[in-house]
Amino acid sequence: MDEPPIATLHRRRGAIKTNLLKLRTKLLKIDDTTNITADVITVYEQQLDNYCRKFDDVQKTIYDHSEIDDDDFTTEQDEETAFEEATVELRIKIKDILRAVSTSNAANTPEIKTSQLSSTELSKILEEQLKLNSAMADSLTKLNKPRTSHIKLPELNIPPFTGKYSEWASFKDLFTCTIHNNESLSGVRKLQYLKSFLRDEAESLIKLLPITEENYEVAWKLVTERFEKKQSIISEHIQAYLDVPPPGDMDDKALRHMLNVSHEVPNALDALSCSSRDVWLVHILVNKLGNQTKLLWAQETPSGQVATLEDFRKFLEKRCDALETVKFKPSEKVNNKSDKPAPKNVQKKTSLAATENAKCGICSQSTHRTFQCSRLVNATPTQRLEIIRKQKLCINCMKSSHTVESCSSTSCRRCQMRHNTLLHEAFNSHAPASGTMGSTQTRGRDTAASSAPAPAGSQNPASVHTGNTAVPASGHAFQSGTTAVPAMTHSSTTEHSEALTVAHSLANQPRVRHHSILPTISLFVIDQDGEKHACRALLDSGSQPNFITRNIINKIRAPTYIKSNHIIAGIGNQESAVTKAAKLTINSRDHTFATTCEFLVMDKITDNQPNRNLSCVLKTPQSISLADPDFSKPGRIDMLLGVDIFTQVIRANRIEGSPTLIETAFGYIVAGQCLTSLHVTNDTCLFSMESKDPLCDALERFFHLEEPGNDMPHLTKEEQACEEHFKANTTRLPNGRYEVSLPTRDNLNQLGDSYGIALKRYLSNEKRLLSSPEKHQQVIDFMKDYEDSQHMRELPKDYQSDQPAVYLPHHPVYKPSSKTTPVRVVFDASAKTTSGLSLNDTLMVGPKIQKDLFDHHIHFREHHTALKADHRQMFRQIPVKAEDQNLQRILFRQSPNEPIKTYLLSTVTYGTACASFLAVRVVQQTAIDEGDAFPIARDPALEDFFMDDFISGAASPEEARELRVQMTELMRRGGFHMSKWLSNDPAALEGVPEKDLEISTLDDLCADSSIKALGVLWNPTHDIFTFSATKHTQKITKRNLLSEISRIFDPLGLIAPVVISAKVLMQQLWLIKADWDDDLSGNEYISTTWKNYQDVINDVPKIQIPRRFTTLKLPVQNHLLLFCDASEKAFAACIYVKTIDEYGQTQCQLLTAKSKVAPHKKISIARLELCAAVLGVRLLQTVLKALKSKISSITGYSDSTIVLHWLAAEPYRWKTFVANRVTEIQQILSTEHWHHVSSENNPADVASRGTNPTELSQHTLWWKGPDLDVIQGSETPELSNSDEEVMERRVTCAMMTNTTLTNVLEKFTTYSKMIKGLTVFRRFFQFLKSKVNKVPPDFGPITVSELNETRNIIIRSIQHQFFHHEIHQLQKGKPIDNESKILRLNPFLDEKEILRVGGRIQASHLPPERKHPILLPAKHYLTQLIADDTHIRLTCHGGPREILTTMRQTYWPIRGIDVAKAAFRKCIKCFRVSIPKKAQQMMGNLPPARVQLAHPFQRVGVDFCGPFHIKLPLRNARTTKMYVAVFVCFITRAIHLELVSDLTAEAFLAAFRRFVARRGKCSDCFCDNAGNFAAGASRIQEIQQFLSKKQTKDEIINGTASEGITFHFIPPRSPHFGGLWETAVKSFKTHFYRIAGKDNFTQEAFTTLLADVEACLNSRPLTPLSTDPGDLETLTPGHYLIGRPLNAIPEHDVTDLPVNSLKYWRRLEQYKQHFWKRWSREILSNMQSRPKWKHPHPNLQIGDLVLLVEDNLPPLSWIPGRVIELHTGNDGHIRVVVVRTAWGVYKRAIQKIAPFPPEVVESLTRNTEGDTSAAGSMAADDHSAANAVSGET
Repeated sequence: MDEPPIATLHRRRGAIKTNLLKLRTKLLKIDDTTNITADVITVYEQQLDNYCRKFDDVQKTIYDHSEIDDDDFTTEQDEETAFEEATVELRIKIKDILRAVSTSNAANTPEIKTSQLSSTELSKILEEQLKLNSAMADSLTKLNKPRTSHIKLPELNIPPFTGKYSEWASFKDLFTCTIHNNESLSGVRKLQYLKSFLRDEAESLIKLLPITEENYEVAWKLVTERFEKKQSIISEHIQAYLDVPPPGDMDDKALRHMLNVSHEVPNALDALSCSSRDVWLVHILVNKLGNQTKLLWAQETPSGQVATLEDFRKFLEKRCDALETVKFKPSEKVNNKSDKPAPKNVQKKTSLAATENAKCGICSQSTHRTFQCSRLVNATPTQRLEIIRKQKLCINCMKSSHTVESCSSTSCRRCQMRHNTLLHEAFNSHAPASGTMGSTQTRGRDTAASSAPAPAGSQNPASVHTGNTAVPASGHAFQSGTTAVPAMTHSSTTEHSEALTVAHSLANQPRVRHHSILPTISLFVIDQDGEKHACRALLDSGSQPNFITRNIINKIRAPTYIKSNHIIAGIGNQESAVTKAAKLTINSRDHTFATTCEFLVMDKITDNQPNRNLSCVLKTPQSISLADPDFSKPGRIDMLLGVDIFTQVIRANRIEGSPTLIETAFGYIVAGQCLTSLHVTNDTCLFSMESKDPLCDALERFFHLEEPGNDMPHLTKEEQACEEHFKANTTRLPNGRYEVSLPTRDNLNQLGDSYGIALKRYLSNEKRLLSSPEKHQQVIDFMKDYEDSQHMRELPKDYQSDQPAVYLPHHPVYKPSSKTTPVRVVFDASAKTTSGLSLNDTLMVGPKIQKDLFDHHIHFREHHTALKADHRQMFRQIPVKAEDQNLQRILFRQSPNEPIKTYLLSTVTYGTACASFLAVRVVQQTAIDEGDAFPIARDPALEDFFMDDFISGAASPEEARELRVQMTELMRRGGFHMSKWLSNDPAALEGVPEKDLEISTLDDLCADSSIKALGVLWNPTHDIFTFSATKHTQKITKRNLLSEISRIFDPLGLIAPVVISAKVLMQQLWLIKADWDDDLSGNEYISTTWKNYQDVINDVPKIQIPRRFTTLKLPVQNHLLLFCDASEKAFAACIYVKTIDEYGQTQCQLLTAKSKVAPHKKISIARLELCAAVLGVRLLQTVLKALKSKISSITGYSDSTIVLHWLAAEPYRWKTFVANRVTEIQQILSTEHWHHVSSENNPADVASRGTNPTELSQHTLWWKGPDLDVIQGSETPELSNSDEEVMERRVTCAMMTNTTLTNVLEKFTTYSKMIKGLTVFRRFFQFLKSKVNKVPPDFGPITVSELNETRNIIIRSIQHQFFHHEIHQLQKGKPIDNESKILRLNPFLDEKEILRVGGRIQASHLPPERKHPILLPAKHYLTQLIADDTHIRLTCHGGPREILTTMRQTYWPIRGIDVAKAAFRKCIKCFRVSIPKKAQQMMGNLPPARVQLAHPFQRVGVDFCGPFHIKLPLRNARTTKMYVAVFVCFITRAIHLELVSDLTAEAFLAAFRRFVARRGKCSDCFCDNAGNFAAGASRIQEIQQFLSKKQTKDEIINGTASEGITFHFIPPRSPHFGGLWETAVKSFKTHFYRIAGKDNFTQEAFTTLLADVEACLNSRPLTPLSTDPGDLETLTPGHYLIGRPLNAIPEHDVTDLPVNSLKYWRRLEQYKQHFWKRWSREILSNMQSRPKWKHPHPNLQIGDLVLLVEDNLPPLSWIPGRVIELHTGNDGHIRVVVVRTAWGVYKRAIQKIAPFPPEVVESLTRNTEGDTSAAGSMAADDHSAANAVSGET
């Protein structure tokens, strides 16, 4: 019997789910007020059992269906799991109802106990009860006596009312007739019926009303008053009439819809007594009004009346009068474009499929699952949660072995939170209001799950009302990875009262936030049967395609089609592939809009929108209908409507506000910001666009013309970093193996959780493997070998790693043809984590360090004796460092009955991005380290490996055998094992163990079999290459054609004539723009061509090609012959090797070939022939790089006369296209090596035109080449007239160019050099003229007249350039224009046509040149040179005035003072002599040590002052020098003075110890870079190290050794960095010298004086003094030391106070705290201002040229240097730099730096003529550079 279609089974299952949904609706309506018996509930339970049996039968049939693949199998499992969870939920609901009914019956009628009845008795009683009820109902109806009925009425078929005015009349009549007027129903029953028939906006109107007898009349009045609006009802009917879409001519459904509307609307208006024309005219005119006017009209019209046309006219007249009075300006057009957030790609999330033989996690039985366990089902919600926690199960999926953080199952279906639906009430019962809980996110698989609090007994309402403010509750406080913390705690309160308290506080202090609402729409999607299904869609103008979820597709059973390789790009150019699409029809709720379009199918579009309940209140006109009435409630997004639909549905009307309402065909959408009191944690950003298929881009490049030139390979920065990482982190183990580290990028910490996807894919693969025990066992054996080889290990329980944990999904790959590994497990390191990044995204790939496959095959054809082998388990022989193994976790178990274990892969893993590089690099490193011991194998080990394959050879079997032996031992030292050895000569394999041979026995070498050698079939017995090709009878599509063409692997192009015909066909498919899976059988040309290709493809295996390109044993000459040709369809090139041995025997054999399809844009045959030559020389270049044999000569042949003439001439003669390619060809193969060959003797002609395999196998010209004796004597024919027309000669046009003299003058740096150089240049031209005129030149030394003539020529040219108009007017005798800038100078032309100043001093006795100086432009380079020459040579570095005065004796520069100043400013010597301006910067922010509270002297600065002359207490003793160490507190500015004997580290340490002993130990000490301080800091460290080594318990030593002192040093020669202690030194000196003068003191007297000065300094006020006598005493440092100034009058004696009197001591503590508060309030605030350096200046930059300021040297001796490092402050300003000079590197503050002005730097750079060292590079060994800058050279 044939199996039913899968769509039929889906429809059956859908019907069952619909029945289950109806049953669920009935059960959910039952509450405490419902009057129902246990018998009815039992019937419901029987119905549920029946649905479950039917579902199981259908689901089993679906599982066994032939059309179900692996992906569909996972989807079906999700369907089954969802159905089972729903049934369990209903069973629990039934149990709860039965328990409640039993309790109620026990209280009311204790004699009846339903639980004691059997099912049979219960069924009989139920049947009798139903009959009795029916009879009672009939009798009551007949008697028509109003009595209260306690029976359940049959279900009424009243359409639900959603709030549309057009539905109100019919709903009201039906409900009034059946329910409202039925006196037998109580008010409770009527209210329950009313609530059940209301939806959307109507439902929300009475949703919060409790179901009581009195509330029915209240509810009915609310509904009636809300929707009994005649005007709105009429408007909606008329709008429905006007919005009927225009039907097509053949669209019967649309015509029927129009007919129905034409009946319905007039009938409805007649029923409303509104058949007059007024209602139509008013409605049409109102719709043309603006939003504000429309709103006023709605307010003007009474809700219960129908407005007439006269009423509307009066309203318009009143409105016009008002507007004319106020004179409002017309409002500008509102921009309808809303600011929408840009979207990002959403990760695919699917439910985790459970295994078929899963056990119950509670009772450990395999007969049912955990959520079906009776212990769980029969328990209360609170008990269920306790059971799950006790069993340590996941609270989301109720499974073991993982926590909720890593669970990939779906969340609760009722609230979408991270717990199971069965536990919803347990969590909901104690969830506090949203916004009152703090959460701490935890991520990572290794962290333990947080335990949820014990559930409370009371349920949390949907919202808690406090006064007039309602605070919505979240419903759930516990999510995945969060820990709830109550906002306030009480010692003894119940949970219920605590929840109310929290809600109350939230209501009183709302956290108002702006939340952006995305526009959502409620609509219908139409299935194949025409049925409507409600969906919720997101309207997104930022998306090109439309999307729909897979759940909706399954629900409506819509057919999908393959959308192959459809790339969706989002934010950050993140891409995801979509493989399926569907064409669907959507309809608005009011049926006024419908459209059909394509939707891309995705598992999930976005999260719920919005993600929380929003308390938005919209004040909208009554006539407005929202597109989504539940826009403020969280709901699932089923569809996303892109920009195409967006532009169709959007309308012009909008209502501005917060949020904004915009009219669409679906109704008014709500979008934009709204004020909400909730904290919305997640923002949704959607954006998608269709991206071009990358496969299409790759293939299209084959049809584009190749551009000339080959880029040389170079390493990128990442590739260089990867190589450096390998060198720095690779170590060699004692066993010889190399241990590597994974090269990671900077984004490693951005990896998300990967456990969920790894677990899901593992379980899916495991389920598939369980259906094939043999394959399952192979996988187990493979993984067991992995573990036995210690290549992976089970994750230890105490394992810790700094790296993130990454779980790699894995799956088996089968290769039955492999004898050693028929199955291997591949690890997917490209699987995305929850953050969107995969492990491969965080790993560097590494550079390409091996030869191309083409090079290996060319080299393989050289050897007489070939060798082939490979590494056994190459990747697994390379250990990975332990700290990186955490990135290579996998999940595995041998049996489904075992728990899933976590393993660490301890070797390089295939599938990671860096695996290939690491493996190859280790092999090469082995050859480098061990190659000296194996000279024969060293170079092949570096060059002849392609990944793990070794393909090489030697000249004889003996050499090959020695190569094999050395290679085996060389690789063994690196930990590798060579196996699968194969050779064309058995002698080369002597001594190889049988297990290491490719073929088990040597006798098998005689068999006629082929082995793959780097993808090419090689028969070692006959030493030939063969090819495989099989005819496949598949549907003709572009995908299948590409697949067939790709099956022929021919890297050397040996059968290019066969493949080119298929390539041409592939190009034709692109030209007709066929999609990947379009059926092309109807295209006659395509189908015929493809059929012909398939008919001959089976002959490809008959082609046999010798592996070696010559059979001569000892060739002494190798000649390469290159042939090129082109046709209209393709162009090709082939290379032959002509070998000659020592006996003169000659042999020619095809080496390689390459063909390329001609571009679809037509170009001439001559150009295609030229492209063939380019292709040939590039192929030749690659061959020369790959061949190791010596090449005697190279010859190129072409049958194109035009191409040969192109190559014979210089490239500049041809047009750009030809010239570029000719240049490239001549660079590789020069012109003399090119010759002509006739078409019949050109083998490349075969490759350009194509042929079939049968003809090719017998084509001697292709395999052996032409007869060389015939073609060698041929000459290139002459060009015909037609050839001359296409030669593409470059047309040369002669044109006059006026090159400016400035370019020539800028070559010179000084005026004198310029004049002399151009004079010599003029002499050279005179010399050339004399040669032409045959007159002997007469040149002597350069004369002054020659120099002046050269000057005059230059000046004339420049003046004609700048003063052209003035000179032209003077030459014609006209006056100069008034606008001229030189008019006031009265210019004139002298006899040499030079423009001079006329001036007013003609009567003076000055020489003519001084009376009439030459005019020069201000900004010309010549003027600059003359000013520089005047400044340096004539005025000896004079100032600007002197420069200008001297220049004007001969020249008159325009704006002369500016010219002189510029010459002076750019002079480096003048700059250095005139005290260069030092760098400045705004005063920096105070460091934390100055503004953060600390104990006095905890952070100090120290400085020395002196010397002071101290008299020793001896007779006639001389004075000695001593110094004072000044310690200043950073916080209180208190000062401590210590006398220091000398400037040594020992003396400083002694003073420092005295300071610590008196003031306490400090934590930080700041000082300058004095030598005694630096030495003292190092001595303290030495002391601390010494003390820490002594194991002593002494309390004092431990106290000093355990707490170190941190020294901070300011930059050298930067005293302003220590302004605090410099100020203290200044204050000390002021007091000291005023008291002591010049007297000398003894040490005792001096110490006493220091103490007095210290007391005075510590009594100075810290804040400005006040003149108000009522103010507090000013703060001094003494207040923080002893509580009062040190020189204050003593307080009264308080020693007589009793000891137990705490009031006094508390007062002292209060004083102390008061001082610190005043410090924060008064002192700290006074630190805000900047007394100097108030303005920011530009920062110095790296590379700036500067001078190091030396206070004791003149500026000319300051050292020049260049800035090489910057130290940036926390405010972004540079205040310290590092400068490199010729004498070393110095660190200086910028106040000790004088930067060179830009003019000086420019001049210096130009003068040194490109000498970078003289420009300030200042290398340590280049003193001449520094001298050049300093002016000494």
